[in-house]
Amino acid sequence: MTTSPFTDLPDELLICVCEQLADSKAALRQLVVTSRRLQAIAEPVLYRHIFFRKQSELANLLVSVESSPSRTKAFRELDVRCKLDGNGRVRAQPFELVGTLLRQAPGIQDLTMESPYCNESSWPDATVENGWDAVMSHWLSPLLEAGRPDLISAPLQRTVSHPLPALKRLTLHLNGLEREFWTINGDFIHLLMHPTIEELHLSSINIPDDATELICPDVHTPLKRLTLDEANVTIRGLHGLLAIPKALEYLYIGENSYSPRESRYPPGQDYNDLCSKDIDGLVATLHQQRASLQTLVYHRKRDIAHYNQSFPQSYRGPDFSTFTALRTLTITYDFEAMTRGLDRSTTTAPNLESLTVDDFAMTAALERGNDTVCPALFKDLASANPKLRNVDIVCEIFRMADSFYHRPRGRGHGGIKAIGEYLHGKDITFCVLLPPTHPRYVPPFLYAEQVAEHRLWYQNDEAGIRNLESFRGEEDSDDEDEVEIGWLDDVLELEENWEVEEDEDDEDWEAEMHWGRQS
Repeated sequence: MTTSPFTDLPDELLICVCEQLADSKAALRQLVVTSRRLQAIAEPVLYRHIFFRKQSELANLLVSVESSPSRTKAFRELDVRCKLDGNGRVRAQPFELVGTLLRQAPGIQDLTMESPYCNESSWPDATVENGWDAVMSHWLSPLLEAGRPDLISAPLQRTVSHPLPALKRLTLHLNGLEREFWTINGDFIHLLMHPTIEELHLSSINIPDDATELICPDVHTPLKRLTLDEANVTIRGLHGLLAIPKALEYLYIGENSYSPRESRYPPGQDYNDLCSKDIDGLVATLHQQRASLQTLVYHRKRDIAHYNQSFPQSYRGPDFSTFTALRTLTITYDFEAMTRGLDRSTTTAPNLESLTVDDFAMTAALERGNDTVCPALFKDLASANPKLRNVDIVCEIFRMADSFYHRPRGRGHGGIKAIGEYLHGKDITFCVLLPPTHPRYVPPFLYAEQVAEHRLWYQNDEAGIRNLESFRGEEDSDDEDEVEIGWLDDVLELEENWEVEEDEDDEDWEAEMHWGRQS
């Protein structure tokens, strides 16, 4: 049998080559079907990241795993993005087997599971009759088992083995049964107690008052990043949630803005509008993570009815002085509540470096200013926060930016410029950003849904105000091309037609490489 200079390379160099080809499934599958030696070297890289949307892709994966169960040990990232077919339907039964895969793959570190009914108008079709409840149960069963309290002894030492022992990052885009949102209660609370997860992203979710009542208060997890995307959340529910991590570093709270009917379920919950209902209670809840929380993003629900809400002048704002780790703060639709207190050295976060707010929080200050004098609010922010280096205003409504540009009584972009020049003198970058006018997608953002970036309208640099007129008439791209990764189909097809030299030593290997298919 002839050899090539490539195959003469030592294993260590071939492994390096495969690592460099990690993003090229086509190249890796060519190596896999070249020789037994290259198969052993390339397969762990080929199977490191598993992605599928269709049941046919899952079926091919199951065939390959059945013929060689050790392949599951190579899994590091599993990306399950179930897709509706052309008729807006999905066969539930094959996707149940994802739960079996999870139990067979102890090396998975990054797991994403997306229901085809999440953020989808056909969510009422997720019913008991079509079997989707069984799919969800099979998906979550390994995760819930890993968080069972009877398997935990402080500090998170396991008495028996558990599924997914290496899992670090978990993203769940799910839906309820005949509901658009799903609810953290009952057995679902064990998701929050997983002993190895460091990053958790939950979307379209209800977090009621009693969400964590059954969790043992002595159990704490290594969770560092928590994202609640399009969530119905109560202060009490959030308080219980934030009591679980040992040292949370990143918190994203995105209140439900696009599915108002879901805010009434389960009944009797006082969801959302946390700032207006109990700002001090909200900050007290966040206070549990004051020593570790570095980034806080709070998007209050979009509600036109509350745009004119204001707090009495006597209200001094919440106290962030004990949030010693807080570096980045982003708050929208809070109007005044959370920004008060940041303009005083005694109540602001002592190490705050970056602040992003929406235009409503700053409109009053701009109205009280003029073209040449920086409003007192910005002066106070700069004075109270000596480490502050970035201040951004996001104009959530396009006409607000327009009014800044054409302000009556002569107060317009001159006022913005005065703020920018003052903050520039304090070595603070000041920007005014515009969101997309007609975004194609809304949270939660799912597979292949591109998030439109904010557009810079003003920065306190030499360019200053950008041309506002250039933003008019822009339309979002209509490109909905979907990238399908069918590399397993190609591998199976190659192997079915693969011919090897008639060598007795290779006969068994050739049979194995058919991955269990009948010739």
